[in-house]
Amino acid sequence: MGGERLGFDMKSLPWIRLTGAVLCVVVLTGTSAWASPDGARAVGRSRAIDQTIGGTATTAKSHNWAGYAVWGKGVTFHSAVGSWTEPAASCPSNAVQGASFWVGIDGYLKNSRTVEQIGTDSDCSGGATYFAWWEMYPGPVNPIPDPVSPGDSMTADVSAVGTSFTLTLSDNSQGWSFTTTQSSSVQESSAEWIAESPVGCNGCSSGKLADFGSVTFNGLAVTYACSKKCPGGNPPFKNTQIQMYKGKTLLASTGPEMNGSSFTVTWDS
Repeated sequence: MGGERLGFDMKSLPWIRLTGAVLCVVVLTGTSAWASPDGARAVGRSRAIDQTIGGTATTAKSHNWAGYAVWGKGVTFHSAVGSWTEPAASCPSNAVQGASFWVGIDGYLKNSRTVEQIGTDSDCSGGATYFAWWEMYPGPVNPIPDPVSPGDSMTADVSAVGTSFTLTLSDNSQGWSFTTTQSSSVQESSAEWIAESPVGCNGCSSGKLADFGSVTFNGLAVTYACSKKCPGGNPPFKNTQIQMYKGKTLLASTGPEMNGSSFTVTWDS
């Protein structure tokens, strides 16, 4: 089923419910050590959130995520879409650091044990390294062989039909598009647009976050369904703004929504 994608303000989100259905469309706004395609030194990752360390329904702190997550009781997310411009990494000499930028489904709530996601990295490993990847967490990270350069316009789309997931990443600047279809029985309990710090394993403290300057996610959209009839008015889900901290140190800050469907994450330390 499909529907028209609508613009929105996070404070007042419009939605559409199809006649005779509960599928709604709104425009809005992993776990292993691995090596980049060129054989650079591996940087550890945990692409599930290293669980939130406090917050409310609309704000949260995390050791390894910065960005936005949407979630709601009785809401199933069938797709998530977003775009960004690949940031340039500022790399100290001999530094091994990482920063990931991705769109995904699942992984935010405490009882969610999977993340279906696709995105890019701006890493430091003997210099700046850029590449694309996809992952069905807790499965391994899978590098995408197509080239990525700083300044490239990227668009990601993660969608589900039953147990079939289609993950698509397009480099609009270089003119390539990659798609993979995977099978997984998961909750589809949240959708995310995230800048991520490397983590060696679940529950471990974050690795060093590469200085990526800032990244703006835009063109954001989700498709969702309600377990019961969707209520009128705003969509029945929360928009959680996530700030990345290590202890009391702010690593990356997430700004408020802008222009109805975008936000910026800024590297802090």
